[in-house]
Amino acid sequence: MKRTTMFTRLVASAAALGMTFGMAACGAADASDGKTADGKVQITLSWWGSEKRLKLTQQAVELFEQKHPNIKVNMENSDYGGYFDKLNISIAGGTAPDVFQIGTDHIPVYGSQGSLMDLSQVSDALDLTQMTDAVRATGQFGGVQYAAPVSLTSLGIAVNNTVLKDLGLTLPADADSWTWDEFEAFERQIVEKSNGEITAAGTPLGTYGLQLWARQHGEELFKDGKVSVSKKVATSYFEEFKKAVDEQLIGTADRWAENQNANTEISDAGTGKQAMLFTHATQLSAFSAASGTEDWSLVMVPTDTPQTKFMYNRMSMSWAVSAQSKHPKEAAELLDFMINDLDAAKILGTERGIPANPKVREVAKQNASDIEKKVMDFVDKTEKASGIAPPDTPNGVSDSDNYIMRCAQDIAFGSKTPEQAAQSYIDDLTNSIASAS
Repeated sequence: MKRTTMFTRLVASAAALGMTFGMAACGAADASDGKTADGKVQITLSWWGSEKRLKLTQQAVELFEQKHPNIKVNMENSDYGGYFDKLNISIAGGTAPDVFQIGTDHIPVYGSQGSLMDLSQVSDALDLTQMTDAVRATGQFGGVQYAAPVSLTSLGIAVNNTVLKDLGLTLPADADSWTWDEFEAFERQIVEKSNGEITAAGTPLGTYGLQLWARQHGEELFKDGKVSVSKKVATSYFEEFKKAVDEQLIGTADRWAENQNANTEISDAGTGKQAMLFTHATQLSAFSAASGTEDWSLVMVPTDTPQTKFMYNRMSMSWAVSAQSKHPKEAAELLDFMINDLDAAKILGTERGIPANPKVREVAKQNASDIEKKVMDFVDKTEKASGIAPPDTPNGVSDSDNYIMRCAQDIAFGSKTPEQAAQSYIDDLTNSIASAS
């Protein structure tokens, strides 16, 4: 079956328009020998991000060039909206940047296309041993290390302690070891004491949440390039959500749906109308700023099987080296610097997220806000509790979150049972994977 990824669609459209492929004159596969007039090796670093990210990356690169006077780094920064269009066209035209920034879902796409270098080939210049095996594995596809994790996130329960105090409640000291029944009992206290005005967390909706649910039940969401979670386990996941809807732990169906589409600033959590929510730990700063209080905590996802090491930290962002690079050693040296150098860590901080390297994370804590320290401490905690990384995420699953949310909406408004939603999710995702093969 013909591959239908964004990569090939862009290549086809570019060819039809007769476009001239190319990025900067100093791209990795430029017709020149990739050296400056004074003999320095030239490599290109490409990423997306804000003006702040641009300035901090420039400062880090300047430091790298001081420490590696034989290397000149050309920098390319784009907004997220146009970044991958530009990257895909450059790859197709043979002018890909030597080192470029990608996310979790991009690794199977570019890895399967042969666009990424196997980083084990440059292990003399790139040290990935400072991060845990599980974290390092998040940059792999098909057993090949295609990417170096830059930053991590953890799924947890964000708790607004100010709201709890107003209700006369206190977060239990053993909340990190909650069973699902204990967690739900606490949720009911929140709703009852507030007469339904304050909502609780409900269910960890999303691919990450369903993956953790599956692992708690001895399964994986994906395996061998296919959807592997059983209908029984997926049904139990959606039943958990239906329970939260039926008991209005997350408000009425209308209130829940409206809250899903709300910006942080006007959401229930941002306006002090939600005491707890499942979220990526890295979102805590946004909820703290919106709610006007720093008295927030992060709590581990409940489980009825504490002996099962179901947890894993998910990679947020990574660096990869182009398979087209004429200077893989120098590219690897730059990548190593960006993820491991402690002086670089002082410059970059947490701008790209919570550092995947624990030593770099400790440096980042030195200038971090109290909320950022809470997030990093939580990542430390979940990292220690983590099991092995899940199997490869197959190509074609980028709509998984949308499928889950559509199923949740169908359940909330009574158009599907949890069992029907589970089958719908499995079917939709299976078809998406097949279309991308």
